[in-house]
This record gives sequence, structure tokens and C-alpha cells, in this order.
Amino acid sequence: MDDEWTNFLQRVDCRNEDELFANTELKEELCLWASYRGQTLTKTVRGMMYYRKALEVQAFLDMAKDDDLLDGYKAVELSSEEYSKHERSLLAQCQAVADMKFTYVVSCQQYGIQKRSGDKHAENILKLMTKYVTIIFFHITSKYLSYNFFIYLFLL
Repeated sequence: MDDEWTNFLQRVDCRNEDELFANTELKEELCLWASYRGQTLTKTVRGMMYYRKALEVQAFLDMAKDDDLLDGYKAVELSSEEYSKHERSLLAQCQAVADMKFTYVVSCQQYGIQKRSGDKHAENILKLMTKYVTIIFFHITSKYLSYNFFIYLFLL
């Protein structure tokens, strides 16, 4: 059995495939895992979001006070009630700096066609859009009307 598959099963705390497929809550996790291994768009978007996270951490290192640095970025990242408003605002500032430094734009050329036809791939792209809300998604749709050819660019 493939090491990546074994590692995935361990990460989701399943002993075998039957246990994984029986758990409907893990369906989304399984789809993402498979997409990261085969779909170029999913891998590209995830990689871009790693870059955004790196910008957030860099902003944290630049703006944090000594106490915040000792607690670490993960402590500031948590949004539980036990953390003060200062730490939450620090996280918001870090995210704002990352958003100012870089804009993420993805062109999904086939999304319009897939969406109109009810293709499952359109649902997967929609899941990416909802998971990574800071990315701007575009798709292009073309239509033939009698002798005229129209191209539409949509911001999603």
C-alpha cells in the first residue's frame, strides 16, 4: 500500500478504507487529499495560500511584541475566548498586511461550461472558492449568437 495513503489514514484516525468510507464527515477530507495529488488547480491554489500564510507569519515577526513572540504565531492564530483583543487584532493586522502585499488571481477557464452542464468539477472549484476566500477567481465564457462571437469575463 502506498505510504501517502497509509499516512492519510493515520492522519484521519482510520485503520482501514472501510472505516474511512463509512465516515461521511471525512468525505471532504478524502476529496481534498486526492485533489492535491492530481488536480493542478487545487495544488496551485494550496501553494498560493502557503505563500499567504508565510506573509502573515513574516508580518507577525515584524509587528509582534516580545511576549507575543515567546507565545508564538500559533497562540495568536487561535481564536478562543482566553486570548485578549490585542492578540486578535494582531492576527487581523497580520492578515491585512498579507492581503496588501499580494493579490491572488486564478483563472478557471472551464468553470462556466462545467457549471452550466452540472459537472462535478464545478462543485470542486466552488469548494476552493469558499475555502480560500481571499483568492479572486475568474472564468471566461464565450457564446455564439448568429454571426457574432461574444466573450464574457466573469469575476466570481
